[in-house]
Amino acid sequence: DAGDGCGVLVTDKGRALLIGAGGTNTLEDLQYFLRGSELEMILLPKLNDYYAGSAFEVAENYGPESFAAGEAENAEDRVIYADLSLLRTAPATEEILWRAARITFFDTYTELEIYGRKLWIVDDGAELPQGNADVIVCGPACEGAALSVDQYVVVSGSMDAVEAADRFRGMGTTAFPTAGLGEIIWQFRPGGGQLLKRCG
Repeated sequence: DAGDGCGVLVTDKGRALLIGAGGTNTLEDLQYFLRGSELEMILLPKLNDYYAGSAFEVAENYGPESFAAGEAENAEDRVIYADLSLLRTAPATEEILWRAARITFFDTYTELEIYGRKLWIVDDGAELPQGNADVIVCGPACEGAALSVDQYVVVSGSMDAVEAADRFRGMGTTAFPTAGLGEIIWQFRPGGGQLLKRCG
């Protein structure tokens, strides 16, 4: 979780993908979370402050090989973030491959599938998608139907995350708040997944 916005870091054999570069803590704490992995790509689910507020600073300091992004919410954001070098925008449902992962943009969420397991990053305030994902990252304003007990929900972005996590637990799932800066390490692996660490 990256402070006031969304940031999810995925590492695979020494390489890293940053999904979202929003919030105030992204740059100052990214080096710690990378733990020596090389940042290869930044994926911005949407071109707005929540997902991309620190993207310029991250790009300047880490020089990733490429960017990919979903649509801008308005013309102003499209102009602001068009200056990111090598930025390519992807229409909904276009797939992008990164190492062992397949990334698909949808209207209100982005799906990352790696080793047969799924991670959803859902726009804050959007309705949770139908279906099943191993880990869901969303903001405190997200809404959704009952979730299954084997799903993990990580609520990020503000102090409201604690209250929202309680609400998701009431739907029958395991939910963690990361109000401000927090860290949850989920290991994706062939045939399963494992929660390794939770703090914050």
